[in-house]
Amino acid sequence: MLLPCENASIQVVYGQMASEGYKKSAAEKLGNVTLRVTEQEKEFAGKAAQYQREMKHLQRLLQDRQETLDQVLQQKKEVESELEIIWESTTKENRKMKELLHKSLEKNTRSPVKAYESHLADISQKELLGGYGFSYCDVELSSPAKSQSQQEPVC
Repeated sequence: MLLPCENASIQVVYGQMASEGYKKSAAEKLGNVTLRVTEQEKEFAGKAAQYQREMKHLQRLLQDRQETLDQVLQQKKEVESELEIIWESTTKENRKMKELLHKSLEKNTRSPVKAYESHLADISQKELLGGYGFSYCDVELSSPAKSQSQQEPVC
């Protein structure tokens, strides 16, 4: 059996050893946790920097696309303006041509039928038939009394 004073000193020594082991263990655990937190902070900082670079890249792409869109819209406005000018010019020209045609028809004839007939007289028969010539002399009359080889043109 141990004396009470020996027991107390052993307990003190044991307590010191236990607390030193506990402190050592706690320090190791704290060091490990600190190391993991530091690594996570570095990883987070790397990801944050990567996301910032990606955001800047996407902003540049967006800006480029916006500039392209603005240019296309400007070109569209210019083309629409040019088309409007062409449309107005064509409309005026068509109106003038119609007026000239009506005046010409009024001068040449009093009746639209006569104007049409005079226009038809100016067109050759070949033009009317789409490039094929035609003459009544080319027509052969068929007679039951004559055979195919004996038929002659009328003209």
